[in-house]
Amino acid sequence: MTKPGYKFETNLLELSNSKSVDIAKKEWFDFYDEQRLKLDRQCICQRKIKNVIYMFNILTKKCITVGSNCITKFKLEKNKINNDLYENVLKKIKGEYEEIDTIDFAEKTQTYLIEDITKILNENSDLQKLVEIEKKILDLIKRFNLTFLEDLKSETNLKIIKLKQEELLKKQLEEQLKKQQEEEKLKKQEEQLKKQQEEQLEKQQEEQLEKQHKELRKEFEELRKKYDKVNREKQIVLEKLKKQEEKQNKKNEKEIVEEYNNHLNFQEFCEHWK
Repeated sequence: MTKPGYKFETNLLELSNSKSVDIAKKEWFDFYDEQRLKLDRQCICQRKIKNVIYMFNILTKKCITVGSNCITKFKLEKNKINNDLYENVLKKIKGEYEEIDTIDFAEKTQTYLIEDITKILNENSDLQKLVEIEKKILDLIKRFNLTFLEDLKSETNLKIIKLKQEELLKKQLEEQLKKQQEEEKLKKQEEQLKKQQEEQLEKQQEEQLEKQHKELRKEFEELRKKYDKVNREKQIVLEKLKKQEEKQNKKNEKEIVEEYNNHLNFQEFCEHWK
C-alpha cells in the first residue's frame, strides 16, 4: 500500500475551477481560523494539522482546510469574503468533512445559508438591521452568483417595505398625537388667557367700584361736613333768634307792666281829683 504523501497542488486543482495552480489559488478565500488541541484535521496537502484555517472557493463552492504552512502558499491580502452572513454559515459547517475529495459543499452551503438568513430575518424587526442584511444578501448574489438567495432578497425587501410603512404610520400617528397635544396645549393656553382676562377685568371692575365708592364716601363726607356746618349755623341763628325773642318778650312784658302801672297811676290821679 502506497503511503499518503504531499499532494497540495493535485488536491487543490481537483477542488478548483482553474487548472492553473497560480490562478486556482486566487479562487480561495479564508474565513475562519481555529486552534485544535490535537492533530485531528487534514490539510489540503493531506498532512494532519491542529492549526486549522478554513477556506472557501467562490467558483466551485467547495470548502477546504489548510495548515499554517500551506496557507502561506496563497496570496490572501485581498482574498477575504468579508460577509458575515456567509461566514456564520461556513463556521457552522466546519468540521463536518475531513475527506476533502468527498465534500459536496454547494448544496450544504445553500441549505445552511437559507436557513441561517431566514432565522436572522425572523429574529429581526429593526429596520436598519434589515437594510444591512439586504445589502449583504445583494452582495452575496452579485459577488458569488448565489441566485438561490433571490427569494430571500424579495422576502427581506417586503419586510423592509412593511416596516417602513409601519414606521411611516407610527410617525404619522406620533405627528397626529403631537398636533393634538399642541392643540390641547393651545386650547388650554387660550382658556388660561381668557381666565386671566376675566380675572383682570373683574379686578379692574372691583378697582373701579372701589374708586367710585371712595369718591362717594369723600363726597358724602364733604356733604356731611357742609350739613354739619349749616346745622351749626342754623343753631347759632336759632339761638340768636331765641335770645332776641326772649329779649323782646322781656321788653314787651316790661312795657306792658309799665303801661299797666301807668294806667293805675292815671286812675289814682283821677280819683284824687274827684
